[in-house]
Formats: sequence, C-alpha cells, structure tokens
Amino acid sequence: MEEMGRTYLIVSYGTTSEAVENAVLERHPNCSVCRAFTSRIEAKKAKVDHISTVFSRLADEGVTEITVQTLDVINGSEYEIVKDEVMKNLDLFDDVRLGTPLLTSERDYRSVCSAIVKDIVPEVNEYVGEGTVIVLAGRGSDHFANSSYCQMQEMLNLSNEDEFAVTTVEGFPSFADTCKRLHRMGATEVSVVPFIVDLGEEDSEEIAGKEEVSLRMTLKSEGFKVKCIMKDLGSRPTFQRLFSDHADAAAVLKRGQ
Repeated sequence: MEEMGRTYLIVSYGTTSEAVENAVLERHPNCSVCRAFTSRIEAKKAKVDHISTVFSRLADEGVTEITVQTLDVINGSEYEIVKDEVMKNLDLFDDVRLGTPLLTSERDYRSVCSAIVKDIVPEVNEYVGEGTVIVLAGRGSDHFANSSYCQMQEMLNLSNEDEFAVTTVEGFPSFADTCKRLHRMGATEVSVVPFIVDLGEEDSEEIAGKEEVSLRMTLKSEGFKVKCIMKDLGSRPTFQRLFSDHADAAAVLKRGQ
C-alpha cells in the first residue's frame, strides 16, 4: 500500500530543473514533494526555501514524516551541509530519512557505470559515431570525497570495453591531467559529456565555452578533435530513477548519529 502523508524534500545547491522531483512524485503519487537550496543566493533568486529555514516551515504546516534526498553526486561539503541541517531539525518530525548522494556505495558506482553505458554511450555513438573517447566532465571539489571521480574512472575501465576519461572542473583529475591520459590512450577524437546534475550557464562555459581555459578549448589546443554533447544528468531519465532509488532507500535518522 502506498504510504500517505510523507513529504519528500529534494535538496540541491540551486537546481532549476524539477525532473527528479517529478520522478519521485510519479513513484509516490500520494505524497508531496518540495525543494530547498543550499545556496542562499540561488534560493533568493528562485524564491525557494534555503535549507536552514525549510524544516521549520514544513513542521509548521503539519508535516510529520519527511525524506530528504540530496542531488549531490559525491559526499562532499555540500552534502555535509544538508546532513548537518537535517540533524539539527530531527526533533521537529516523527520520522526523518536521509538519502545519500549518487556515488556512495560500491553498488552505486556499479549502477552509475551501467547507466553511463546504457544511456550516454548510445547517444554519443548516434551523434558522433563509434570509436570516440567519452570524456565525462564532473564539477569536482577540494573535499576528500573528490576521489569518487577516480573510483568511477577505475570501475569504468574494469567493467566496459568503451573508452572513458573522467575529468573535473575544480578537482582531480584536472583538464591538464585528462589531456595526458588521452594522449597515453592514443585518442584523437573525444566526446565531452557533462557529469553534472544541473548544467548552469557557468558550467556550460567552463566545459564547452570559447575561453582558452574551458575543457573544449583545452582539448583542442592539445590536438584533439572535440564534440560536446551538453545534456546534464538531471535531464536523463536513467539518472532521475537512480536518485529516486536513493530516496526510497533513505535511512531513518535518530538523534546522536
């Protein structure tokens, strides 16, 4: 029987797309779904609750059961903000559950790698043709959880025949590191695909922009033929389902955890 009365709170830095929210609502039509941002600037701009204020509002509205699902890819500083705010507000609700970022457990990595092969690879092959190296461009971080991108790279290497290179805008591997990898692979043509949930204007410029420091121009300067397929993870139904799966598997939180 479908549960009644639970509220699903989808939290991101400032994701404008409602695709994941709609996917959760489709799976749980008798529940309510809302959003909150961790960025005060984005929250004010979009007139959306900030993570620090949303819980008291929901409690005032009579919500007693809540599942919080982050749209973070890695367990970095943004996710720590979400978890800290959730823990501060546990006493406001009877039942609080918190879903994990996209890349958390070994099973998550395998699911994500499978989604990449089933979703992204066919799209690249149709748009560009077979034989191109797929460069997955993540946001990256100076947080130690940035190592998640390296783990995903290794799992892609071990489990698939297709050739991939994982890079990041702000972490490791850097664009320069990725160029070195591609040269060692003997690559000549690459297809760049964002590994970011919601592709903002700044992300697009950093990945596919005309500035010398963008990923596209960095690759071109190294002699690679480059195609960019600028479709983010949030607009891909396969990844929407993965985030919905995380919400369904969210763990019940108790004071002191």
